[in-house]
Amino acid sequence: MPPDYPRKNRPYQNNNNPQNRPNQQGGNNRIGGGGAHYAANNHDRQEQQKQGFKPSWITVGLDQEGVTWINEFAKELVEKELTTSQFRNIFGEVRMIQSKEDRKQRVQRVSLLVPKIAYAWARSKSNKRDGSFPDDFKVKLDESLKLVLSAQGDQFDKTFNNFVDFLEAVLAYHKAYSEDNKKPSNINV
Repeated sequence: MPPDYPRKNRPYQNNNNPQNRPNQQGGNNRIGGGGAHYAANNHDRQEQQKQGFKPSWITVGLDQEGVTWINEFAKELVEKELTTSQFRNIFGEVRMIQSKEDRKQRVQRVSLLVPKIAYAWARSKSNKRDGSFPDDFKVKLDESLKLVLSAQGDQFDKTFNNFVDFLEAVLAYHKAYSEDNKKPSNINV
């Protein structure tokens, strides 16, 4: 087995164990998942993601469609092994920026957040021990930050606060779906 697989998510080590063998419906026989139900839910999730990220969630604010999209996006981030600590590092920096009173400082710090995210993404690609920083997460953060930085005056504050709300919602669902908590199927939007 390649050494770069995290211990907790190794692919089928022993296909003689019926719980680890893929079943005929495209899922697996693991307890709590697999089969046609898994395939249907995965298809629904893919359809939801195709609808895509809407810039209005950052410029105007989240709506119910945005919350539903975030729910599915957070599931994907957990599946792609974005760690809670990686996420919290970014979110902590965002909260620190939010606490600055001077708008000029906030704009400057948001501008510096873009290279910090690029560094975290590149580090995860070169060092598998640090977990995975999914490409689509980096893309969504970059898109959001461009929207924030393009806003002027009071609109910057509103857009930045919408970005914080967006990121906080992703973090909440990410934490709910992480391995430390109960099954994702128990969470409803």
